[in-house]
Amino acid sequence: MKKAIVFICFFAGAACFISAGLYINKQDAGLGVYTEETVTKVKSPELLSQINMTQYVSLPASFSDIDIIEDIDNIDVTDSNVDDVMYDQLKKTATHLGAIDNDGETAIVDYTITKDGTVQEMKNNFMLGYSNTSKVYNEIMYDALTGATIGVPVHIENAVFNGYDNVTVDLTISNIYAMPYPVTDEYVSQNTEYDSVFNMRQALINDSSGEAKELARAHTISSLIDTMMSQTTFIKLPESLIMKELEVLQKENPDATYDEAKHSLYKIFFIASVIKNYDVATKTDMEKRFAKQDEKDTAGLSDYEKERMKYLLFEDDVVTCIYKKIQINTQTAAESSSPRLKA
Repeated sequence: MKKAIVFICFFAGAACFISAGLYINKQDAGLGVYTEETVTKVKSPELLSQINMTQYVSLPASFSDIDIIEDIDNIDVTDSNVDDVMYDQLKKTATHLGAIDNDGETAIVDYTITKDGTVQEMKNNFMLGYSNTSKVYNEIMYDALTGATIGVPVHIENAVFNGYDNVTVDLTISNIYAMPYPVTDEYVSQNTEYDSVFNMRQALINDSSGEAKELARAHTISSLIDTMMSQTTFIKLPESLIMKELEVLQKENPDATYDEAKHSLYKIFFIASVIKNYDVATKTDMEKRFAKQDEKDTAGLSDYEKERMKYLLFEDDVVTCIYKKIQINTQTAAESSSPRLKA
């Protein structure tokens, strides 16, 4: 049997996953495509438990027959992504703090900016330097950040932040480092083998292979579900569940679309199918893991939200299951033995 080969190419830019080209003879491999088949007489369930989720998903015949090939021709640390690599390295050795106390510290935050009740911008894992001379935010926000602690929401009105004037900012801090942002020559010289930010950046660019390949592999793993979903056949899902999923997504992002909800629900069904077909977890395992969640994360959830959460809590387990079964290889364009077309 010929193997299905999925070709993943990484380009400059924080080792971003850009596209997946499928070098595959699907007929020979016996795999489906990421497509929909319609069934008739489908009920309109309000809960995932009201249907057999696995009947809506036809997984690839065998994950072990799939090779993922990482194109390493363009794996580089460049001017466009070197700062991401540099700060990842600096955070590994920086002192972790529990609260913002002094100028020259850096917080990693998730934030939402609203104006007159309308969301203007949302970002996760945003690096925010704490300084009374910051050009990113005003004094009101500086004062609100003083003493802020990890995990405790901060609500700021009449803020100037990240190019927005007179807005409301809601943020939560996930990490605080005793490190300035932007980082300074002084900090780099005292805490690394380099004597300046410039020299550290140049060294990372000149010696990029190991770090970049590590990032590439991490992105390969993080993209496995989407990659495998592209090789999966789905029966068209009940409209009632798509609308339920849309309601959930719009709680976090009012601009979430129907198509995003549809893709999100397909992902949940894919996870459910892998859990069932590969014995990733039992219903008891799922209930136990859900019960261990912090009460603040589960309080007020609808029955539908609780059910979807139980599956999403096993997303990493599903990725691990797939990763153990597929083959991941590196290859340059010159090593390719036959011409292949990128999908």
